[in-house]
Amino acid sequence: MALLSNSAKTGSPKGDHMRSITSADAKNNFGELIDLARAAPVMVTKHDRPVVVVMAAEEYERLNALDKSNMAPRAGHRRTKASK
Repeated sequence: MALLSNSAKTGSPKGDHMRSITSADAKNNFGELIDLARAAPVMVTKHDRPVVVVMAAEEYERLNALDKSNMAPRAGHRRTKASK
């Protein structure tokens, strides 16, 4: 797999690692990008800057549902003008 050998892993202070590939590699190896992204999110860079993250649809749906549940008003919590 060309992407596996040419990609880099980005790190954060927490020790998280995300595979990173160039937009040219993503374009030329789209099928492999999809295979990688189904296993774990992949950062796509252009001119050495992060542009997009490709991830499995199931992971996107999970994150979206989590975000919506965090934004829902909680019982007993009154919304004020500042929290609207």
